Amino acid sequence: MPVAPERLGALLAAALLSLVPAASLAQGRLAEARAAFDAAEFETALSRLDALDAAEDLSFEEVCGLLVLRAEVHLALGDDAAMQADLLGLVTIAPDATLPRTAPPELREAAERMRRREIGAPTVRAEARPTATGVELRARASGDDAGLVRRVRVRARGTDGTWREATDELDVTGTGADYWAAAIGPGGWVLATSGTESDPLRWGTGSGRAREDTLVLGLAIAGASAGLVLLTVIVGVAVTSSPGDRTQPTLPVVVSF
Repeated sequence: MPVAPERLGALLAAALLSLVPAASLAQGRLAEARAAFDAAEFETALSRLDALDAAEDLSFEEVCGLLVLRAEVHLALGDDAAMQADLLGLVTIAPDATLPRTAPPELREAAERMRRREIGAPTVRAEARPTATGVELRARASGDDAGLVRRVRVRARGTDGTWREATDELDVTGTGADYWAAAIGPGGWVLATSGTESDPLRWGTGSGRAREDTLVLGLAIAGASAGLVLLTVIVGVAVTSSPGDRTQPTLPVVVSF
């Protein structure tokens, strides 16, 4: 059946959009918020920045840019408390961050005041409590003086080997589980972890997958050199995409947008 022209256009647009990296989309949305701010449309800029805060795909630099621009919007709106909160969040995750040259003096002075405060970095703790059918996993964040934590993510796999995810709490059936937790901040940025997917915490017998993973890795390393190169590429991709790695920014950070 022929596709209607308007339907074909929508499909092509969706296909092209899927080829655009998430980081580019986030940069575009940050630029839109900047444009609204420059046009003195402060409420529109704030709405767009809050939407970015709730996103899950921002890079570390974009999170810093979000906090700085939103602080500047709050300054323009006369909300000093909200401005200071965003700047406190900035200096917590990036103590050496440099504000853009266009930042007004009031923003720079407030940032320096926040930098001089004794603030704690968020941490997360995961606990396992046995139940009649398995284990209940709970995770809580603490030390979040800057109010950066948006939610706490718990991931676990039981003896079936399937990873599952929930917020704050997760029940796993069986005699063992691998698990880890992460404190999630603005833009989906991982602020702190307890365990990782590649090196999880374990309860009971664990998932039983660690031994299998080690055996598979050993067999792959014992393979031909081409196989070893392929393994290196696969491991490199896995490490690059691991949520825990997003807690390791490159400093110093120069915020620009």
